[in-house]
Amino acid sequence: MRYLLPLNHFSDLGILQKPEKYSWKFPYLFAGFVLLVMVGTVVYAEFGHEVMPHNSIGDCKKQFTNAPNQEAGYQFCECIHTAGNDLDSCLETYEEAVKQ
Repeated sequence: MRYLLPLNHFSDLGILQKPEKYSWKFPYLFAGFVLLVMVGTVVYAEFGHEVMPHNSIGDCKKQFTNAPNQEAGYQFCECIHTAGNDLDSCLETYEEAVKQ
């Protein structure tokens, strides 16, 4: 069996060799990039869209409370949750109502 699967020796490609000395330097650049991506994801999720349909009509209407385009927002929520129209058509009617 060992002649079929010679696992006791490996070819010397240089990528699987044990380093002579390990570095204990913390990877600040990598950690900073990961933190930046996490913060960017949260910021985009919170502020990246002007209008979001949310999961319920109550949550949808909360984003338009005391807003300058409150009536257009409420019509958008009704279009999505009550009438059951698709998002693209409701967004088009919302954008038209905001322009007026």
